[in-house]
Amino acid sequence: MSVTQKTLIVPNSTRWNSFYMAVAKIHSIVENQTDSVLNSLCEKLGLPVFRPNEVNFISEYVKIMQQVAKSLDTLQAETQCFMGILLPTSL
Repeated sequence: MSVTQKTLIVPNSTRWNSFYMAVAKIHSIVENQTDSVLNSLCEKLGLPVFRPNEVNFISEYVKIMQQVAKSLDTLQAETQCFMGILLPTSL
C-alpha cells in the first residue's frame, strides 16, 4: 500500500492465526503511524474508518492474543516439539 508502505494480510481458513496476523498488521499501522494514515487507507479502500473504540479493541486483542499465538506456533512445530514443552508453553 502506498499509504502505509506496508502490505495487508488477508485472513484465510487454512491457518488459524491468519486472522490474528491480519489484526496485528493493522495494529502495527496504528502504532507506527498516525490515525489519519489508517483513516486515509480505509477511504482509499472504500471502507468505513475505524472509530476510537474499535482501535482500542484492536490494541487489546493483539495484546491478549500475542502470547496465545506464539504458544500455539511453538506447539504446532514439526521439529523441536515435545510433550515436555506443553505445560511450560501454556503457562
